[in-house]
Amino acid sequence: LDLLTLSSMDVADDFEIDPLKRIQLSDAYTRSIIYGFINRSSSVFDFVIPSIIYELVVAFFYAGEHFNYLGYDMNVTSIDDHKHRCVFNNRVEMTTDTNYNTCYGQTVVDNKTRTIYSYQWLFTLDTTYSTSIGFGIASDEYDKTDDAFWIHSNDNVDAKYYAFIAPLNNKFALLSSTSSRYQAFDQKLRNQQTIKLVFNCKLRTLECFLDDAQPMTVRNIDMTVSYHFAISMCGRFYIQLLDFKRIPLGV
Repeated sequence: LDLLTLSSMDVADDFEIDPLKRIQLSDAYTRSIIYGFINRSSSVFDFVIPSIIYELVVAFFYAGEHFNYLGYDMNVTSIDDHKHRCVFNNRVEMTTDTNYNTCYGQTVVDNKTRTIYSYQWLFTLDTTYSTSIGFGIASDEYDKTDDAFWIHSNDNVDAKYYAFIAPLNNKFALLSSTSSRYQAFDQKLRNQQTIKLVFNCKLRTLECFLDDAQPMTVRNIDMTVSYHFAISMCGRFYIQLLDFKRIPLGV
């Protein structure tokens, strides 16, 4: 169907509810940007582009990221510091040190798409008191918001995860679902540190960059499942997502 055909259809009559509520693929901030661009670009047309087209444009040509799933003891807010790209649901607060909670990003790292991507998350942490924090990627089947995402459950035997974990001012270690080996790194977790996590689906690597140090690298990531960005915390933490990039690497 082309736009002229779609414009002649009463789209709202084809859905029992508002089509924008039927397809929730983007946040309100992103939709407002796309809607404004399409409205401006389509001002020369003699017809109105249906709202459902706007959502499809966002779904297929934009990959945004924000914190979408979080534990009971977490709060999420939106902060625009006028310096970074992420401004919607980009700040998570962990409120207790008695247990772990996990927050997940809304973007799905789908390894079945034709185009291969590199996914990059840039975030910073701030804490007043803390026990431990871990971040990395977790498969769709591993939805553990009220616990740490690397804590295994018999109900999720097929789940996959890769987590860089550390107490504050201590060295990092790696935990993963594909190995019982405890891998230690020399890099330490610091307060108010800016962290970059890079998942290269072509090389099957997950890298963590801290300041100017050499990256901590995990190789041979299991590519049979889809993943989400995940952070688990125990303590009074504030995590702010600063930037997200999905870079095409070819087919």
